Amino acid sequence: MTVREEVWPTAGAYLSAVRGLRTAFPGRPDLAGGVLRDSKVPGFPWSASGANAIVFSLTTANGHRVAARCFTRRPPSDVDERYRALGGFLRSNPCPEFAGFEWIDSAIVVDTKWWPILQMEWIDGDPLKPFVRNHLERRSEIEQLSATWREVAAGLEGRQVAHGDLQHGNVIVSSSSSLRLVDLDGVWCHSTAPYAIAEVGLPAYQHPERVRRDSWDHRIDRFSAIVIYVSLRAIASARRPIDILSPGDSLVLSADDIKAAAEQNARDEAWEFLLRSPDREVCLMANELHAACRRQLDDVPSLDDVVRQVSRPETPPPPPQVAQGASRALNTWPPPGQAPPPGQAPPPGQAPPPGQAPPPVDNVWNAPGAPTRQDGKRVKAEASHQQWGAGTEGPRRTRPQPAPQSWSGSNAPRQPTTATAVIGVLAILAGIILIIAGVTGSGGGLAVLGGCVVVGGLALIKAAR
Repeated sequence: MTVREEVWPTAGAYLSAVRGLRTAFPGRPDLAGGVLRDSKVPGFPWSASGANAIVFSLTTANGHRVAARCFTRRPPSDVDERYRALGGFLRSNPCPEFAGFEWIDSAIVVDTKWWPILQMEWIDGDPLKPFVRNHLERRSEIEQLSATWREVAAGLEGRQVAHGDLQHGNVIVSSSSSLRLVDLDGVWCHSTAPYAIAEVGLPAYQHPERVRRDSWDHRIDRFSAIVIYVSLRAIASARRPIDILSPGDSLVLSADDIKAAAEQNARDEAWEFLLRSPDREVCLMANELHAACRRQLDDVPSLDDVVRQVSRPETPPPPPQVAQGASRALNTWPPPGQAPPPGQAPPPGQAPPPGQAPPPVDNVWNAPGAPTRQDGKRVKAEASHQQWGAGTEGPRRTRPQPAPQSWSGSNAPRQPTTATAVIGVLAILAGIILIIAGVTGSGGGLAVLGGCVVVGGLALIKAAR
């Protein structure tokens, strides 16, 4: 088919034509006998207008809900061949993510002239951004949506198929929570590869290099898929999701954000939302996405590869290896080839094995390596009395312990002290003298004092036995 060069009908002309379906679609009984979906404006059918077309929704005579896309501007001259090639590919390589379609050369009559339409499967649901906006308080659903999006991207990648214009307006969240892709003008597959690129997609979702040059292979969706996935994960984990959702024609990052990252390595407010997300994986993926803006488009990894990379658990570095034949340090523990017994510390003067932390010391505050609270203050370590290698941890402050007692047996008494007994005897004599002096001199006070001194002396003698 050679697409007409004359002026194409306006959106208003199509609106007037479809009010009478039988005269608008005389060659298509299924459409002519259908019923248009009503709008909120009496007398006008529901419609959605874009830059190049207007879309109507109707139920066919067979009971199927379809969308009729009527062009207001001349589409590419090979658009009919492209859709036929894509249809043939999908019959042998089904892609359930794509909405069904049929290109009809002479379908609708407007002002006595025939014009083509693209009949598409009607999908009950909401475009991605309105769905997200309506579910900001139900973050688990957005999180689940991101997982579903990863499956969609992996499915296309596995079939080596690219949509060509992945963005929030072309992703429909169906009533069953599945994701379907519409607007298939720019799909790349092995059957459409010989045709020229039809479009480069919405700039807020495209790699800067794709905007500059016409990249055209199965990898053109990779950057867009990462943008959508990271945006969904960031919104789901944000403290205030409404702050991160873009008011413009994107989810989070704008076309200017991506351009600035590519040309100036800039990180504006939108990038900071992503790079400082409470979700660690979002931070890592955002950093990868920011770096991808400055890479070649062909070097951008797939979404699945990025997710697997950031989801990999952090592994500690391996212990240092001793070269064969090299002498091993003398103060190492356990001996080469032996594992330390569970819970046993190394002998004094020897270092702990690589990767093993020394046990905490009894009642230590501000000990080196002690855990800290969020406010930066040290917390008290648990009790332990194991000794570790000298010089491995530095001085420690411990609670003073009582002096050890000397025993000759399990119940042996202490040895008598002669000096204590002598002091006790002298105290008794002094007390007797005070008593005599008090009695003879009528000093009652001295007598009382003397009695106390005698009692003290007796106690000393008893303690010395």
